[in-house]
Amino acid sequence: MMTAALIICIAVILVLTFYLVSVLLSIRELTKQVDYIGKTQTNMTVNVGSSTRVVNRLAKVINGFLANCRNREIETNNKDAEIRETITNMSHDVRTPLTSLKGYFELMCESDSEEDKERYKTIISERLESLSDMLEDMFLFTKINNASFKLENERVNVSEVLIKTVLSYIDEFEKHQMVPDIDIDENIFIVSDENALKRVFQNLIKNSLVHGKDNFSLSLKTVGKKARIRIANDISGDMPDTDRVFDRFYKGDKSRHVNSSGIGLSVTKKLVNLTDATITASIENKQFCITIEDDIIAPNT
Repeated sequence: MMTAALIICIAVILVLTFYLVSVLLSIRELTKQVDYIGKTQTNMTVNVGSSTRVVNRLAKVINGFLANCRNREIETNNKDAEIRETITNMSHDVRTPLTSLKGYFELMCESDSEEDKERYKTIISERLESLSDMLEDMFLFTKINNASFKLENERVNVSEVLIKTVLSYIDEFEKHQMVPDIDIDENIFIVSDENALKRVFQNLIKNSLVHGKDNFSLSLKTVGKKARIRIANDISGDMPDTDRVFDRFYKGDKSRHVNSSGIGLSVTKKLVNLTDATITASIENKQFCITIEDDIIAPNT
């Protein structure tokens, strides 16, 4: 009886010892593979071919961790490349108004005509404003592509924000000889970031002023449980490609004669999406239209 029990104990000890040795060897092999992957930056995965469940589970967890690290690295590299491309492209765009500024400044200094000097001052002022807009677009584009960038979404009276933004551009509409058709329902509330919302409206109005001409219309209406903002106007030149207008640096033929960064609508789309709203572009009745929709909330929410 004692002999049988002793044999069983020895057998159990041998099995456990074999299991422990197998686990230790597998972990040692895992350690070597992880160390090699870390040093070589290879896309390999760990594989020990162990029959032990605990080691196989550990290998699976390590491979999942490696996959997440690679995905984050790819995402970071893509964003870095996107930002570098943005800076490179915009540096070329910035040269145009800078060169123009230098030329007009020299003309103003050399001119003896007060009338010409005033005209050059006006042109210089416009170029400076254009340059300022480009730099602001570049700064905001870089900022919103940062992984740590967050909006402060809260209850916002979108009607008030839209009305105030439109009123700030009255002089610009007169300068472009455009009579805006405004139809805004009062006291519509949504969840959004007020500053981001204001920037979205500013970008859309600027886009219409730069690329549009007649029949500018802007409306804010309740459609079911949605707030629908619609901006439409005629376009000077060919209609833009509605599938590409929100792409970075997209410029149709119509915009090549103006100083434009080409990322204004891209920034707009990113800001809209960060507030969980939607934005679309379309051609309706020979007009270029931008539509934003967001969920309505009660005023006292």
